[in-house]
Amino acid sequence: MNYQNSMILDISLIDKHYSWQEYLDFSLSLYESENKSTSESDTYNTAEILNYCKLNFARIKRVSKKFELSESLKLTLTQIPTNWRWIMLVESWCGDVAQVGPVIAQIAAISDKIEFSVVLRDKNLDLMDKFLTNGGRSIPKLICFDAKTYEVIGTWGPRPQILQNLMNGWASENLTLMEKAERLHKWYSEDKTVNTQLELNTILNEWIQTSKTLAYTPVDSH
Repeated sequence: MNYQNSMILDISLIDKHYSWQEYLDFSLSLYESENKSTSESDTYNTAEILNYCKLNFARIKRVSKKFELSESLKLTLTQIPTNWRWIMLVESWCGDVAQVGPVIAQIAAISDKIEFSVVLRDKNLDLMDKFLTNGGRSIPKLICFDAKTYEVIGTWGPRPQILQNLMNGWASENLTLMEKAERLHKWYSEDKTVNTQLELNTILNEWIQTSKTLAYTPVDSH
């Protein structure tokens, strides 16, 4: 999503932010020491959900080790015209965070134009509710904004559109949460981040054009 009409991000809405590695360390420590997810809600601390957390830690390690960013995506990153900040809303129970988070973190890590941090969704609902997906608090949600003006350039998430289309089709099958998760992670495993990278590359190009437009559009401070 791009924002053609200027929107200024109120960073005072953010409870606390982490680097990607700080988030990984924190979420793993919380799970190992207190048997909890990063969400305080009982809904996200059942035995089933905590098992997903455990699996997600393994998924993050696997994805981080096995994928490489495409040369096309690397080239796109060199075209970013101004300094950006990225904030990604996450929780440790979320399987999509585990699958696409490492890709987003690596993209930001190789660009000196991007400052990247993550925040917990349930600690930042005021922020989350400004960036809903079809009315829902879907994560991960990546927010890109200008580092100087805080103008929102665009958002992405929670997953590649090709996978979302498949999931929309699954809705009529009355699948259990476990069955949906199995299908979702099977798709990610077989895709090997290819479609995630292709879609992010397209989005980055759109954000670059939006960023250039915003650079020539005065911010209305009234």
